[in-house]
Amino acid sequence: LYRKLVMATLIVFLQTLSKSMQGLVAMACLLLFLHLQIKVQPFFTHILNHMEVRSVLSSWVTIYFGLYYTQTSISYSTKMLIAALIIICQLYFFAYWGFHTLFVLRHYLKRKYSSFFSRWCCPQRFISYQSELDKCMEKHHGVLYSESFKHARVGKKFSGI
Repeated sequence: LYRKLVMATLIVFLQTLSKSMQGLVAMACLLLFLHLQIKVQPFFTHILNHMEVRSVLSSWVTIYFGLYYTQTSISYSTKMLIAALIIICQLYFFAYWGFHTLFVLRHYLKRKYSSFFSRWCCPQRFISYQSELDKCMEKHHGVLYSESFKHARVGKKFSGI
């Protein structure tokens, strides 16, 4: 949240500077936010912190290649290559975010409505699936999502940098 506020403030107050200078200042701020994100890790879960790191990196790469894209001295084919790199970077982040968001949502719904699923579906199969899902969550993310929200680390907040 604070990162977006600072970036919006920079856009407003640095309008008189050239686009290249605005991009360089934004890149410097994003590097600072990346450093803070890695050091502080403000989210409760490991995966949310990783998503935020990838978000900042995606923004940084977009601005970096955007600076080259705005140059008038490069050819049309180079501009198309740069645009493709920016789109690929953004699609990668969107796919990463979507996959993990759906995974967490699915796990959350299975946990919240477990009585519904166990009553209407095959109970033994659901219990087996749930334990496999828990093992997968622990393997890939180190801690169960439901447990990580119950036992949040002291001093950590749930807002992005």
